[in-house]
Amino acid sequence: MTPGARVQTTIEILNKIWSGYITPHEIIRNYFRSRRFAGSSDRRAIKVLIYEIIRKHARLTWWIEQSNIDNLVSPRSLVIVYLSSINNLPQYKISKIFSGLHYQPKSLSKDEKLLSDQLLNVNLNHPKMPRYVINEYPEWLDASFFSLWGHKIDVETQSLNKSATLDLRVNTLKNNVDQAIESLKTENIEASRTPLSPIGLRVENNLSIQTTKAFKTGLIEVQDEGSQLIALSCGAKENMKVIDFCAGAGGKSLALGGIMANCGEIIACDTSHRRLAALKPRLKRSGITNLTLKVLSAKSDPWINNKQNQADRVLCDVPCSGTGTWRRNPYKRWCFTKENLHDICKKQKNILRQASLLVKKGGCLIYATCSLLPQENQEQVNWFEKTFTNFKLVPIFSIVQKSSIKFNQLDKRFLQLSPASTNTDGFFCVAFEKIS
Repeated sequence: MTPGARVQTTIEILNKIWSGYITPHEIIRNYFRSRRFAGSSDRRAIKVLIYEIIRKHARLTWWIEQSNIDNLVSPRSLVIVYLSSINNLPQYKISKIFSGLHYQPKSLSKDEKLLSDQLLNVNLNHPKMPRYVINEYPEWLDASFFSLWGHKIDVETQSLNKSATLDLRVNTLKNNVDQAIESLKTENIEASRTPLSPIGLRVENNLSIQTTKAFKTGLIEVQDEGSQLIALSCGAKENMKVIDFCAGAGGKSLALGGIMANCGEIIACDTSHRRLAALKPRLKRSGITNLTLKVLSAKSDPWINNKQNQADRVLCDVPCSGTGTWRRNPYKRWCFTKENLHDICKKQKNILRQASLLVKKGGCLIYATCSLLPQENQEQVNWFEKTFTNFKLVPIFSIVQKSSIKFNQLDKRFLQLSPASTNTDGFFCVAFEKIS
């Protein structure tokens, strides 16, 4: 592909991403499935440019708005500013890329030429930029982030805009960590132990793990170290009855299966048949035999009443803002609104009400999010403690110690993870014991 064709493809994909219907990863994958002419180097370069623009969206937008040109912010203008400011391409070179020829972007307008000239070689960061612009997050989240991190806000929010690690969970039903490392080494993949999870590996290069024998035979699963820690924080043991109430694609359910060594019972629940269906091939690879799937109706399901007071552990990894996963899904920061937050917090409360019915006396309800926002974490804990007096908060530290998690900087009440503090995705986890 020519440079112009690559840029045109980037603009087309960004336009689809900006529509907000499906994830950038799915859009990019679907786009190239129907366009086999793009070589691997072309696909790689286009993907890098797309994510570069998404990760620099606020600052590129700010520069467009500072220009005295009546130019709407669009994927096309963002690409032009990126080429001028980041790649330092003068206007005549950008004009060659925007030639209007077949498969290339239409020619630059007069205003676009002026924009390109004005922003040539500018420093992407500027002292006049507000904190939320330079750190790439929506203005409405500034107060929440500052209340959470205070003077650490810059370090924490900037870490959310870096590339994520590639972490693996070792399936201890089939091998141990050292065996998994050796198995991957035979396929020229270097992996090392994760610093916190005793069942985790980290691969430095973003390799195609799904094509390896270790993955295909169920020796490993792709799972962020933070997600592994949530599963370990449940304190699940052999012969317990465990319900993963919001299982999704089942990563934590599978981790629990390994922890429980195929003993006891695990029920993975979700309101989405599609999400649970995605778990089936993973379940087959894993060798887990004590896990069943249950699709729940969107509203109160009779199954919940039938299972009241039966579970030793109920994990509620609830739907949330996903702020803790921004480094994997950078576009999510521009999709989630204040109104969305209000609705999702209400949904989280409803889920907790239902899940609390399933826990037996002496059992634990584990509440988890992949969010960093106090509204979804500490404030929900405060609400639950006031509302459900038949539960008491159990210091997560006592559960984590029993799970061999190598974690020293641990709040005694909550598990709070972030890319800056633990080099994991952002997670929050708390446990409540049912006392009556």
